Amino acid sequence: MPKAESPKHSKSPEDPTRPVSPHRVAIPPTPAAAARSDPIDNVKTSPSTSPKRSLEKDKENAPKPAAAPASRAARPASEAPETKPEPISPTSAVKSAQPSAGNKEATPPSKPPIDMEIFSQILELDEDDEDQTFSKSIVSNYFEQVVTTFDDMEKGIKANDLLKLSNLGHFLKGSSAALGVWKVQATCEIIQHVGKLKPAGDQPVSLTKQEALDRLKELKSQAEKEYEEAKKWLENYFPGGVEA
Repeated sequence: MPKAESPKHSKSPEDPTRPVSPHRVAIPPTPAAAARSDPIDNVKTSPSTSPKRSLEKDKENAPKPAAAPASRAARPASEAPETKPEPISPTSAVKSAQPSAGNKEATPPSKPPIDMEIFSQILELDEDDEDQTFSKSIVSNYFEQVVTTFDDMEKGIKANDLLKLSNLGHFLKGSSAALGVWKVQATCEIIQHVGKLKPAGDQPVSLTKQEALDRLKELKSQAEKEYEEAKKWLENYFPGGVEA
């Protein structure tokens, strides 16, 4: 005899808070149960409202910059041409080393062999004399004194007379200072001290007599060159020259 079927009963909705038996399969909550859940949880789990997802959408919707032309596009590092410094020609190197007109640190022009502050005081004594007779006479007398003094120095060197050389240096130092011939003045001051075996300039503290004589020969030659430079300058200053 066939078994009678038991009446079928409708299943009650699953209680989400009821623990699931290990022998049963978990059934997802019905739409009605999901609607009753906390709306805050829905916001957290909703992929459409996720902050990260919204940022990604903003980046996708943002306008993209136009691509650079192919000619200006950056080359890969491996394909970039090597840049080599251009060689500097000797001419350009000399030009770059020369001081420019607007460079405040440029090397100043060389000082003339005559101190103009002193020489201008002599020129003022001419007053209204267009021929500058007085200043020319002062320069002419100086030329004569220099020639005579250098001749006497040569005699003093041959005689090994250090004291005479010292006195001659002192004399020519004063004459040169009065006219503004500053280079000859400085050299003659050294001659004055070396003749007395005293330290002066680059001279050591002590010198023997022979060392002093050798040094005085060099100083006399130096003073003669400095005088010729000053003489040329003075002769060119006056239109008619200076008669020695």
